[in-house]
Amino acid sequence: MSQRPTANSLFRLRNDLQRRKAGDVECPLGVYPSAMGVTLRQGYQSAFQIGREGMDDHCEYRILLGNDRLFDVLTRVFVEFLPETVFGLFEEFSYDAWRETDTWASGSPVSKQRFLQAWELFGRFFVEDGRCGFGARGDEPRVEVFLEEHGAVYIACGFELRDRIEAMLEGLGLPELEEVLGIENHDHRHEDVLDLSDSTVMDDLDIKFAVIESLGMALTNGDEMGPVGEPQPFWIYLELDLTFDDAAEGQRAYISLAVTAHDHAEARSLAEARLLERFPSALVARYLQIYRIGDSDISAEIAPRRRDAIGSVGVWFESSPEYWA
Repeated sequence: MSQRPTANSLFRLRNDLQRRKAGDVECPLGVYPSAMGVTLRQGYQSAFQIGREGMDDHCEYRILLGNDRLFDVLTRVFVEFLPETVFGLFEEFSYDAWRETDTWASGSPVSKQRFLQAWELFGRFFVEDGRCGFGARGDEPRVEVFLEEHGAVYIACGFELRDRIEAMLEGLGLPELEEVLGIENHDHRHEDVLDLSDSTVMDDLDIKFAVIESLGMALTNGDEMGPVGEPQPFWIYLELDLTFDDAAEGQRAYISLAVTAHDHAEARSLAEARLLERFPSALVARYLQIYRIGDSDISAEIAPRRRDAIGSVGVWFESSPEYWA
């Protein structure tokens, strides 16, 4: 039986990673240009955007800073420019066959203090990781501040905040550039930044769920960009609470399923119906992963005996449970 600690607020960055510098930009530990001679330049790019689809006209800024001051500057921007209630934002690379990123947002406004607590706990991971983005948006005044996956900062705001934001950028000594080119504009490498040698510290999945659950976030682009109207194969990896199931071999279990469904909601319903047949007293604690898969993702280990079963709505693969106390 495997043992998994309950989530806590502790994580540890690796101390064996080398800090790379490209031009005058110190890169995050978790992502850096892989080619020799890449020169990055600190600065910002601004643009005026005409409002559409219910949005007002607004200004956008894309900012590139050295990692040595990224956390402190973002803390200042969050404190000075976000309103008292915000919607948290989270983004990560996606396993989904039809898109590159998964995006999460708070379903209802949360207090800025609550958001800042999440940033204080996990911000130093986000500025080093290079694989996920984190930020917030507010409506009064309308503003969004977001740390992108590869370490650049995006700010969008109404005209009432423009002068204050540009004064801050000038005070930081950042020149306005015609175009900001970040790490993602070059061939680059990613590194895992968390030290997981101690089982009591958090991994990236613990951090993700600590953030999205504390800020009431839900996936916002789950069914976007795929074929319309056709059922699709999904991969689901979830955690079961088996506290009230006397026949279970542990209080918790991880299980993977493969289902064919029209959308995420139907995929969840199919998975839960199948698991309730097997564990009548179980509760789904959380969906750790749920994404659409392509033919290349369906290996011999998970493929059904009859391949045409993949084209029909239903469950066609279920793993053995991995129990933990």
